[in-house]
Amino acid sequence: MTNRRPASLLFGAALLSAGVAATVVAQEPRLRHDAVRRDEIVAHLREGASPRASMLALSRDPGGPVMVDVFVRGGAGAAVQVVAHGGRLGTQAGGWMTARVPLAQMRALARAPGVTALEPSAVANPLEDSSKVEIGATLVRRRGLNDQWEGATGRGAIVGTVDSGIDFANLDFIDDDVGLSRVLFLWDQTLAGRTPGTIGGVTFSYGDECTRTMLGPNGSCRSREVEGHGTHVAGTAAGDGSASRRGTSGYSFTGVAPGADLIVVKTNFSFTGIADGVNYIFRRAEALGRPAVVNLSLGAQYGPHDGKEALSIMIDSLSGPGRIVVAAAGNEGTNLPRPPSVIYPFIHADTAVAPADSSEIRFEVPRYIPRSGAGNDVILIDAVYPPGDDVELTVVRPNGTRVDIPYAATDSVVSFDAAGGVVGYNGTHQDEAAVLGDSLSLAGFIAPASPMRVAELFVGEWVTGARAPSRGTWRVIFRRAGGAGRRAVDAYLVLSTIVSDSIVNGQDLQTEVSFTIGATNRRLVGVPGDATRAITVAAYNTDSGTYRSADGSFQSFPGVAVATGDLLYFSSPGPRTDGVLKPEISAPGRIFSSLSAYGHEDARDIYSDSAHVIYQGTSMAAPHVTGTVALLLAERPSLTPEQAKGALTSTARWDAFTAVSRATGDPGGRPNWSWGYGKLWVPGALTAVRPATPLASAVRASASDAPRIRPTSTSRRGTLLPLQSVRLSASDADTLLVRKLDFLITGSDPAFRLAIALDVNRDGVLDPSEPLLVTSAETVVTPAGTVISLALPGDTLRIPRGGTVDVLVVGLLSGGSPNGTEFTATLVAATSIAEGARSGALVNFAGQGTGPAVARTTLLAANEQLNLTQNPVRRSPLILNFQPTRRIEIYDFTGRLTKRFLPAASDVRVEWDLRNTGGTQVANGVYVIVMELQSGAVVRQKLFIAR
Repeated sequence: MTNRRPASLLFGAALLSAGVAATVVAQEPRLRHDAVRRDEIVAHLREGASPRASMLALSRDPGGPVMVDVFVRGGAGAAVQVVAHGGRLGTQAGGWMTARVPLAQMRALARAPGVTALEPSAVANPLEDSSKVEIGATLVRRRGLNDQWEGATGRGAIVGTVDSGIDFANLDFIDDDVGLSRVLFLWDQTLAGRTPGTIGGVTFSYGDECTRTMLGPNGSCRSREVEGHGTHVAGTAAGDGSASRRGTSGYSFTGVAPGADLIVVKTNFSFTGIADGVNYIFRRAEALGRPAVVNLSLGAQYGPHDGKEALSIMIDSLSGPGRIVVAAAGNEGTNLPRPPSVIYPFIHADTAVAPADSSEIRFEVPRYIPRSGAGNDVILIDAVYPPGDDVELTVVRPNGTRVDIPYAATDSVVSFDAAGGVVGYNGTHQDEAAVLGDSLSLAGFIAPASPMRVAELFVGEWVTGARAPSRGTWRVIFRRAGGAGRRAVDAYLVLSTIVSDSIVNGQDLQTEVSFTIGATNRRLVGVPGDATRAITVAAYNTDSGTYRSADGSFQSFPGVAVATGDLLYFSSPGPRTDGVLKPEISAPGRIFSSLSAYGHEDARDIYSDSAHVIYQGTSMAAPHVTGTVALLLAERPSLTPEQAKGALTSTARWDAFTAVSRATGDPGGRPNWSWGYGKLWVPGALTAVRPATPLASAVRASASDAPRIRPTSTSRRGTLLPLQSVRLSASDADTLLVRKLDFLITGSDPAFRLAIALDVNRDGVLDPSEPLLVTSAETVVTPAGTVISLALPGDTLRIPRGGTVDVLVVGLLSGGSPNGTEFTATLVAATSIAEGARSGALVNFAGQGTGPAVARTTLLAANEQLNLTQNPVRRSPLILNFQPTRRIEIYDFTGRLTKRFLPAASDVRVEWDLRNTGGTQVANGVYVIVMELQSGAVVRQKLFIAR
């Protein structure tokens, strides 16, 4: 997905893709970097930046100097130095801090007292419904009354995204109950406006923040999500599916945690901006007293791939109990033979170099037409090797000319040739005076926390006067001049702006620069997916066949055909370069999810409901896991990253697909470098984190069928009918506030109301000192059963930690129940909800709870001859309940007969539709009922009709 940022943000080549092409969003995840990205890089070079400086995240404040985003390592003295050199501080974690400093001051800051390391920020890139059934999410939730989600929904947890933003007006993110946005905060790092300010002791001094009241369908927030990527990701993790409009039933594309709230960061994609975004979400969630999981569907093939980049270190430090990060593995894998429609490049190569020997890798530049002008056609390769080795490089162009790049040279190597320019850094770093004005050690800039050494090759028009790379085979020879390391060299094709459109045998083949000799499909999980504490996610296929699109046509799912259940062809394999397993788990990666109204999608990729769009990528797999972690945090708010990872991996599904690794040199088995521990399985993960002792449970409080409420035998309107006595308990983990109790009621009453009272003295009797806590609206109850929900706001019903409360359940009758009606009440424990007073976690009551309790009604009380369901009568019908009767006559106030009933001897009730003997509706007023009993006695009762 292309990322369009303000013109002031000049950024370089720390991208995930090896190619640049304008394509439909749902197509190959790697081919999403169009001319906008290329033009930004070219503009950066033309401003005078050196090849290395063009990699940095630069910006210019209005009327101010050029600023660079950097990670700074050091103690309190380092923070003082940042401010003293004109910089602004941000997040501090793991011994590092994010900062924005004037570019002209970077050299001085690197040498300032107290500053031990400086790593300029690179730029990340976004990584690009049956899936919820596939992972078992539909087994742990259901649609309840009023169309609300019940069960495991993530309610109480926060889902955070650091991405391209969100379409906050999309109905998938609106709380239908209150009409407010479920996005609590949105921080747009790309706009200037009201900054977030200081949150939890950390100052976020840039961007524009919107609060919940500024969001929603009519929100005033200025942020716009034009990429679509962030909206899609958020919808997969936490959309409630309500945006479906036409062509499909509602809630077809619901996220994994539809009850969670969201905090969103529209990032500038600078590594420092990403770190600040993660910290911002955790700080905001902490201020709310709620746990949070942050989704990072972005990354870069930049650095040593060992989790030691400053961004990865900061993510590890920011993570902890109730603070978890999920990251996409990346879309750089080559998991199948080269596809028929797109020749996919290998962007990783590795080789072993023996002592005093040499080895080489090769890459192929395809046939292409160089673009006119300077600085258009460029390639960047990073080579990583162990600290114990001294490695020298030689680049051999297709025409045979050579460029030697010694180890630890004092300056960069610059070579001009008709076959292509070459700039090489190997243990040194030099930038032109126009940018930095001095030579600086490469070790101070490229992941200084990592022990790995990094060499960089800039091929093509990176410097003034350099020529575009010629087509053909390029060789990179590595010679081991000294040291005693492990002899492995990993090379990454970080960037290529060269794409060749060729027609071969009638097919359009989009050919990119690719490694050939030494090419391998392994160690491709980049930053931040390589962070140790992050949960990193691979992608597999769940959707095949066709779908009806918004334009009415039938479309096939995009990309290369992959068997349902198999690994998607682009999913990046691990492990890290230090051997640590990545990714840990896999999830669906070709799915429909929420559509941004501001995006520019092809109608063929939009589903027929016009509200959801198909994307593919590990970007789409990661939010499945993010949503699942939100469900886990709702159960256990203090869950650590390691506990969450353990719950996910120990319960992951394993099948014939997962047993086969697509990574070069991996024999497969569990775990492996392609799949991790297997496929995400939500029910298993939830079971793994739920305590053996339920947080909340419900049992019958007494052995009798009904509580010992004072008995009644009449069904007249307003009568309290005893139904159930329930004992609710809380574990010793937290005090619980009961939020909702669901009861299945059977019986017969046209306007039944359900109520509960707290049995303070636990005697099973509804005493005058025990008023009703809450009463439902009038509901039709039938013998088939009706579920009635009682919502309890605030502190209405509190269960002390480790304690119990008894609740009396009663029915308020309308007077319309037939004689002898049997009512039963059963607490539905699985959908009844309590909230942790301390944690905010929402939990369901465990166990079977209460079996049905039976209560019977009679028509009339003892010695009662007639009762009415209404008096005054405000609606039709009026039900008359009576002793055995010969006839019933109703007269108006003038004495004129209005209606006559002649009941059978066995009848004990009649219904009057308020029509006279001629079938006309009677007028409001006063009437008299005259009833002659079988005994001959006459009963008279005044009746008022006032509709």
